[in-house]
Amino acid sequence: LKKYKHIKDTINILNIGIYLGNSQILATQIAKEFKYTKQHKKFIFIINDIINSLNKFRFLNRVVKIGIKGKIHGKPRSKQFFLLKKKLLSRQTINNIYDYTLIHCLTKFGIFGIKI
Repeated sequence: LKKYKHIKDTINILNIGIYLGNSQILATQIAKEFKYTKQHKKFIFIINDIINSLNKFRFLNRVVKIGIKGKIHGKPRSKQFFLLKKKLLSRQTINNIYDYTLIHCLTKFGIFGIKI
């Protein structure tokens, strides 16, 4: 992560958003970073590393599923990435509370959809 000094604040906010389980903070920060960054795939790998490190040290006690869809690096066709960590989502009980956020981000490459 030494190469990415310009997004140090973003990494801290992502850590807080994942740790607290607030999907609105997480989606807003990812959308802001996608808007100003040209290297989208590297940023997706950074998010994956953050989730893996929180999971490794047992700070992540909930399910985190992040879906990003759009023209990564300005490719002609859109691609969809899903980052799912911790365990599978349980959809069979009514007692589970899910925090869901969908944000659209307009960049020079097109529109990205970010689901958390």
